[in-house]
Amino acid sequence: MRPFSNNLINMKIAVPVLVKEPIEESVLFGHFGRAEHYALLDIDNKTFEIIENASDHFGGIMSPPDFLANHGVEMVLVEAMGEKAFQRFNELGIKVVKPKKELSTIKELLENPYEWIEIQAAEELKSHEHGKHHHDNHHDCEK
Repeated sequence: MRPFSNNLINMKIAVPVLVKEPIEESVLFGHFGRAEHYALLDIDNKTFEIIENASDHFGGIMSPPDFLANHGVEMVLVEAMGEKAFQRFNELGIKVVKPKKELSTIKELLENPYEWIEIQAAEELKSHEHGKHHHDNHHDCEK
């Protein structure tokens, strides 16, 4: 695990979210592939767009990593992810990062873009068990 220090200029960053109102208060969703929506962040302009997860988890034909790669994503910000998804992001050249501290809303993520840690191995992320669905807001982030 190492601090994230790359330049974020013009980089498209995906975050799994649970959509709330107002939209900038949408929260980081703990189960990456099962998130119904992703926020695509533009750190330079402090803007974002919400897209529906149309991966194979929701009736599509692509895995979540391939779905996001198809949207031009270069980095994903997550709290937890399975090993297969992590490996696929590596194969696609998409960086995986996590927050250094609990940053739970899109607004907080846009305001703290360098408060992230680049992940080198899936074991550095909280894992999840397939078959269990999370109906609460999100997992608590480890500090």
